[in-house]
Amino acid sequence: MKSSPENLGEILFPALFNPLPLGIVIVDEKYSLLYANPYVYTILGLEVGAPLPSLFSLFPSLPHLDVSCHTPPSFLRTDLITPVKSHVPIILTTYPLSLPHQNMKGYILAFLDQMSTFQIQTLFEEVSHLSTTLQEERATFEHLLNRLQSGILWGNTTRIWYANTRAKDLLGPLFSPEIGIVDLFADNEKLMHYLNRKVTLSNLEMELSLVTRPLPCLVNISYLPMKDEPGWIIEILDIEEKKKIENSIMDMAQIFIRERNELRESQRMISRELHLAREIQFSLLPHKEYPSLAYLYQPMEEIGGDFLDIFELDDSHIGIFISDVCGHGIAASLLTVMLKQKLGELKSFAFHPDHFLTALNRTLFHQLRGYFLTALYAVYNTKEGLLSLANAGHPYPFLYTQRHFATLATKRSQPIGIHPSTQYETSTRVVRPGDRILFYTDGLLETENHQGESFEEKRLGEFLEHNASKAPYALLQGLLDDLRTFHGERNLPDDIALICLDIS
Repeated sequence: MKSSPENLGEILFPALFNPLPLGIVIVDEKYSLLYANPYVYTILGLEVGAPLPSLFSLFPSLPHLDVSCHTPPSFLRTDLITPVKSHVPIILTTYPLSLPHQNMKGYILAFLDQMSTFQIQTLFEEVSHLSTTLQEERATFEHLLNRLQSGILWGNTTRIWYANTRAKDLLGPLFSPEIGIVDLFADNEKLMHYLNRKVTLSNLEMELSLVTRPLPCLVNISYLPMKDEPGWIIEILDIEEKKKIENSIMDMAQIFIRERNELRESQRMISRELHLAREIQFSLLPHKEYPSLAYLYQPMEEIGGDFLDIFELDDSHIGIFISDVCGHGIAASLLTVMLKQKLGELKSFAFHPDHFLTALNRTLFHQLRGYFLTALYAVYNTKEGLLSLANAGHPYPFLYTQRHFATLATKRSQPIGIHPSTQYETSTRVVRPGDRILFYTDGLLETENHQGESFEEKRLGEFLEHNASKAPYALLQGLLDDLRTFHGERNLPDDIALICLDIS
């Protein structure tokens, strides 16, 4: 007769995983949820015991698997999607779960939310190494039980259903699964009295009877039936060994305190370095002020992957560049530094948007190392009222003209870094005094409210119409404030870069 996963989840899983400061989710082979520890609910902002979304709703990378043929990836850098659609960057590690005696198979998914992208970057290699080590040790549920310093037994008064390695070592060669729990101890009647109460009991001082010498021990008892058959989980701990473990725990606690203090100091250093990196990145942005042209840049974190630049080509031509590197944080921000340098090197192409983006793609392709970026480059001819644009996979600008809000469609090709020989094309449009053009990165379009509605669909057109009289910078600042109000939180889910051009 086999145990039910529900009963295992009620006693064994909480005992092992509730104290851990990381999210633990246990699923069966079909990814049906068997157990989630309290930390999962903390990360999701739910009350413990509340209904959880499906596994594939929580982890967006998992739905791409064929459930019938594949196991979850053992190590994955992904996002945890909370019930309010916010993305929490996590490192997800998967361990196979196999309990043959209980006819139970599935997976243990462990994850930890991160405080910053920089911390993720520094911890990736450590977590990857730890994940590989745990896989090599075949960290299944039985393996975890076998590593415990206490003996674990599960059975009834006539038979032992399961015994971990430590229990077998304590009981010695006389142990047999054909005997009952009460036969293991000298005082059978006393133990039977406790078993009949079917409650959890802790630290009972008893003596094992199957060993070659009397062995005083501490016994913990939990009632765990197997389907309709009464059963008990018995934990046995040698009293002398318990003292050694307590001393070891005290030593470990001192080590943890020291490492915690070192980590706090490292975090302070990281914070200072990120602040310096933010100042460096902002120094790359244009500093000259224009009466009819303004920009605003707001990274999601200290530093980000959006970038923009504005430069005068001559007394009648202005170059406008805006881009979005795939990703956030340190790696993306380093690419923006390289991008700034390349823009300066390609000024000879700057009067022709198609040549400019083609040369930029050819120059950057082998340096991006798998990254890519969307970009839009425009040249505004102030004397002739012409706007020429080339587009590398970037969102179309918005045009506000004659109190009408519309998309300014351009010929759009592949992002920078996809293929080294991509050729870009220029689209030219006549613009008139009073027209207003908004260049932006996709964080503006993809920001959602708590109902899952996008800012573009619900508010953008209305905002531009109601604020048409504002100066360019005031318009952009008001747009960012309205975006935060719509999102419902101060911190936005993506980097934001905005440029407003007024035609005069």
